[in-house]
Amino acid sequence: MPVSASKLVTLAQLQAQAERVKQELAKYTLASELGSLAKKSEISEADLSAALKSVIDGKMDAADGMTTEAINSAIATAIAKSAHARFEKVEKVPSNDEAQDNVLYLVMNAATGYYDIYAKVGEEVVRLDDTTVDLSNYATIEQLNAVSGGIGGTVYAGAKEDLSASDDSVIAAYFKAHTDVAVKKSDVFVVTTTVGNSTYEKSAYFYDGKAWVAMTGNVDADKVILRENITLAGGYTQVGNLTKSQNGTATFQTKGKSVADILTEIFSKRLQPTITAQPSVTGFALNGAKAVEAGTQVAAASYGTAELNPGSYKYGPDTAVVASGWKVERITDKATTEVANAETVSLAAGSDNNGGAGFVIGDAGGDAVASLKYKATATHGAGVTAKDNLGSDSNPAGRCRSRYCDRFRSERDAE
Repeated sequence: MPVSASKLVTLAQLQAQAERVKQELAKYTLASELGSLAKKSEISEADLSAALKSVIDGKMDAADGMTTEAINSAIATAIAKSAHARFEKVEKVPSNDEAQDNVLYLVMNAATGYYDIYAKVGEEVVRLDDTTVDLSNYATIEQLNAVSGGIGGTVYAGAKEDLSASDDSVIAAYFKAHTDVAVKKSDVFVVTTTVGNSTYEKSAYFYDGKAWVAMTGNVDADKVILRENITLAGGYTQVGNLTKSQNGTATFQTKGKSVADILTEIFSKRLQPTITAQPSVTGFALNGAKAVEAGTQVAAASYGTAELNPGSYKYGPDTAVVASGWKVERITDKATTEVANAETVSLAAGSDNNGGAGFVIGDAGGDAVASLKYKATATHGAGVTAKDNLGSDSNPAGRCRSRYCDRFRSERDAE
């Protein structure tokens, strides 16, 4: 039975397809099914499929067939022959014949000082580009240093142990030893002075473009510390607050103190403070309090608000005394009874009706009371330490004196 023409492939079509793999497969003799197809003028689809499958699966005869290992080898060879571009530096531009494919040639351009890049494109060597970078929109280091006194200053450091040596000498010695350093505006130099094993001083200098300028400027007297005590000697008995015998000597304890503290100690008399007003309750009163006839009935007694006066120190500061709690007590000839208690800063107004029974004022006996009065008590802490006349903490601390305890009670009666 003849095969349908639509299922046949001509020899010319097969040869055109086979030519594409012929270079890698040329060393192999296809004497099996695929080779036999080349002798046919017409090939069925089934015959072609079987032959190709036989090649791919490596099932052709060992003598003349292509095994799986051979296929892998052929693929590896093809990959190895694929092109990979690389750079090569040369003295001159290669000729068309000398140039190789996939090689980028770097040739120094004496006029620009940069390398020109050449490559073989087709059969001709052409210039592709050069290695220059356009920095026209970027600032130079000089321009950066000129902005706001310089940007990105470098910090240098030096040290000395000889107090007689100047900081300038330390800076000069550093740059004499580091001749590769180019000082620029905004650079900073820190000089550390050590005495024994302790750091005595750190001074910073700013380079203004011409010279090193001290950054500290004038130094506050409380920043200058004396290293030793001062011996008082000479024919005098007193300097300010300091005294000694006429021709004797005395030691002024100045080691570790600032110049400001030393001058204050000499010329200012230090006075300890007093507490000019102790904390006290203000504003508490019994509304409508007055003398009444015996037997008068009162339904309820009401009292007003109360505040705590924090007291004061002679030289300040504010005592910072604040009430932490309040208690209101009813006081009669028969008993003292607590009627209110609150943990508040101030006392709110309130009233007392004796549990709804009210009160009988007089001396008629029974439940009557001879008088009715109330007492408010505020509880508070001792406050801050008082200052002396020179602004230092009192010595001994004002709040710790024996006549002042850590907690106070302030009372006021309302009748």
